[in-house]
Amino acid sequence: MESRLARLRVLVVEDNPDDLHVISRYLGLVAEDVEITSIEQGRVAIHTVSADPAGYDCIFLDYLLPDMSGMDVLSELSALGDALPSVVMLTGQGDELVSARALRSGAFDYIPKNALDRQLLQDTIRRVLDYRDMRLAIEHERRLREEAELALRERELDRARLEAIRAAVATSMHEISNPLTGIIGMLQIQLEEEPGNEDLQMMLDAALRIRELTVRLNNLERVSYSRVHLAAMEGQENIEGGTAGKLQGGSLMLDI
Repeated sequence: MESRLARLRVLVVEDNPDDLHVISRYLGLVAEDVEITSIEQGRVAIHTVSADPAGYDCIFLDYLLPDMSGMDVLSELSALGDALPSVVMLTGQGDELVSARALRSGAFDYIPKNALDRQLLQDTIRRVLDYRDMRLAIEHERRLREEAELALRERELDRARLEAIRAAVATSMHEISNPLTGIIGMLQIQLEEEPGNEDLQMMLDAALRIRELTVRLNNLERVSYSRVHLAAMEGQENIEGGTAGKLQGGSLMLDI
């Protein structure tokens, strides 16, 4: 016998007290901590699940209810989409057509009441929980990918903004460098003609400092642009390769 499950939250939609008692007893055997909510009316079940679909790990739904059929309940609950917990339809003996219809309508599984025992119930619940965990993992991966793609788009915007700044700086450097080169040349010529002229020397020193600053600024913007461009390209390669992305401290961290 497999070990008991730790905690289980189950909704049982069943109007027969004897069947409810049997199901509840078996649930108590397969889980250490089981929280069972029982409802007799289909309409009440629809309202209850719609209000809090995350409140249950599994729903056991009787096919025959006083106010409506289990199929009608399942049909209305299907509007919840992926938020709907797995539904296990409870059918009578020889209801193979009903069981097949329930599966086509979105039920996770079905259990004939005459075949219900502890092992069957435990196996069914384990499949339900495995399926739930798989769906959660897929959703988690989808969110990580969306976060990674968002971070990549932000980096691409940063790269575009930096490119605009780089172009503006390059234009400014060009507009400054050409006349500055001429000024430096003229000052050097004049200093050759008037060596020791302090005013000319001061102007030449100032012009040389300006040229040095323009060179440093030009180198700085080239390095910054290259880093952002490389980071964006690496992010794109990882996303296209199907790797998961995570955001940590405002940076895009890609787990390979």
